[in-house]
Order: sequence, then structure tokens, then C-alpha cells
Amino acid sequence: MLWWILHRLDSKDQNTRAAAVDKLSGYKSDKAFTHLLDALKDDSLLVRSAAARALGQAGDMRALDSLIGLLNDDSTSVREAVVHALANIGGEKIEEPLITALKDTSSIVRRVTANVLKRFDSQKVKQALSEYSYIEEDSLKKYLAEKDEKRRLAEEAKKVPCPRCKRRDTAKMENGKYWCSWCNDWAVEDLPEYPEEWIHNEEKMIETLERLCKAYALNDRQEINSLEPIATQIGKALDLYGGIKEMRRIYNQIPIQQGKRTLDMHWNGIGEWRG
Repeated sequence: MLWWILHRLDSKDQNTRAAAVDKLSGYKSDKAFTHLLDALKDDSLLVRSAAARALGQAGDMRALDSLIGLLNDDSTSVREAVVHALANIGGEKIEEPLITALKDTSSIVRRVTANVLKRFDSQKVKQALSEYSYIEEDSLKKYLAEKDEKRRLAEEAKKVPCPRCKRRDTAKMENGKYWCSWCNDWAVEDLPEYPEEWIHNEEKMIETLERLCKAYALNDRQEINSLEPIATQIGKALDLYGGIKEMRRIYNQIPIQQGKRTLDMHWNGIGEWRG
């Protein structure tokens, strides 16, 4: 029912309008054709694309000027739909606009346009396609060269250790900074250094934390004041290495005893740890 389809063209929903335009492609009346031309000016790229496809299916030569004008649309999908529509309608009039479309900013539009122009036998089209092939080949070479350079920089960056976790798992980004995939954060320079015996010796860490738990249980203030700063640094080092999972792994290896809960509370606020 045409009246109902035309009514849906006034909907505020772009999907509804686009669906109505698709339905209009089945009507060959001048009224339907006029509404399809109007749909080319819709604010929604979905509707404009649908209108271009519908006009291409209709194959009406009267739509050529409107479609050609839409080759300058901001949307890649709309321009691609227009090229397909022009190919369906055909005629010598589309040759020049399509040659111009070979220089489109979108590689998708350029590729579709080139495939359409292969149907033409004129010398001008052959020359344009020859230039297009050269430009695309050159663009591909530049793209591959840039990709190789990025890969080289990434491999080179992996030789740079992260000052936070000491691991060589960093990558140099476009802003010049290094990203550590192990820390899942920027590899910054202004980080505290942690004693090697704490970071690389689990037994030493667990022994130190167990001593602190016993000091908590005995309320040995001298031992507590001596070990708490070390326990804090151990917690921070574990957080930087592997987050709360690494902290929990070490914490669970401390024998159950009085004072362990106090250590839990002491680590509160380090990373995601909540005592």
C-alpha cells in the first residue's frame, strides 16, 4: 500500500524511513520516483544509501543528475551505493563522474568504481584505470612500508625494560611513550626502586610478612615499626607485578595466625586491595 509507505517516510526513526525507501523501489510510479529523489537529501546516511540503491534498481535515467551530485556525499557508504546505482543505470553520462570517483578518499569507493569502469572501452577510461592501478600500487607499498616500520619499532621497543616491573614487555606508541603490556599501563620513569631480594625472592617476602603478622599478634611495636614500611613496599611491588591476583597469591602462602588480618588491613588501598 503506497500511502502507508509514504506515511512512514515522515517517521522520526531513520531505520523506519530507510525501510520505507526500500519498499518504494517496488513501485514504478512518478510519485514514488519523486519521493525517492527527495530521500537522497535525507539527514540520515542510511536513508540516502537506501534511496540510491532503489533508484539504481529502478534504472530511471532521470535520476542520473541527482545521483552524480551525491558522489560528493560525506558518507563512504552513500558514495559506494551511488556508484553501484550509476552502474545499474548505465549510459555514457556516468563515465566522467566515475573517472573522478577513482580519486575518492575511500579505497572502497575507488575499488568499486574501478570495477564499474572496466565495462567501458574508451581510451580515456583505460588511461584513468592505468593511473589508478599505479596509484593504488604505490599506496600499497607505502602502507606495507609503514607497517614494517611499526613492527620494527615494536620489536626494538621490547628491548627496553619497563622501569616499573623490570620486564622487557614494552611497546613504543605513536606519542613516543612506552606501554607495558605486563603492567597494563604506561612505563613511566619516576617509580620507586624495590630491593631485589623482595621482588625476586618469594620466600624472603613471605618470611618478612609472617614476621610482621607475629609482631601484630604480640603487639611488638618496635618490630611493627620496622617491618610495616617494608610490607607496604612489598605490597606495592606485588601490585605493580601482577595486581591484586599476585598480592593474593603471596598473602595466601602466609600461614594462618593471629595478626594476618591486621596485615590484610595494612595493605588496604594498595591497588585494588581492600582489607
